[in-house]
Amino acid sequence: MRAPTRLGDGRRDDLSRLPFAISPGRASRRVLRQNLGIALAVMAALVIAAAAGVAGVSADIVLHEGSTLDVAINSLRLLRHRL
Repeated sequence: MRAPTRLGDGRRDDLSRLPFAISPGRASRRVLRQNLGIALAVMAALVIAAAAGVAGVSADIVLHEGSTLDVAINSLRLLRHRL
């Protein structure tokens, strides 16, 4: 099985680049967990608010789209990592 990150140019493997591939992988995992936490927390809050009859449909839509923007902006932090 091949690694999803290329460490060589196709002709030979260059394991000296391995440490530079670990940092972006760890950052991706960290941001993915944060994004899942944000999305699940917002969805749980919206379900509870809808069940209690506190928030209307339009407020739910605005909150959901706001959390989507938050997740997208959080993911943009990954652009700082270079191989």
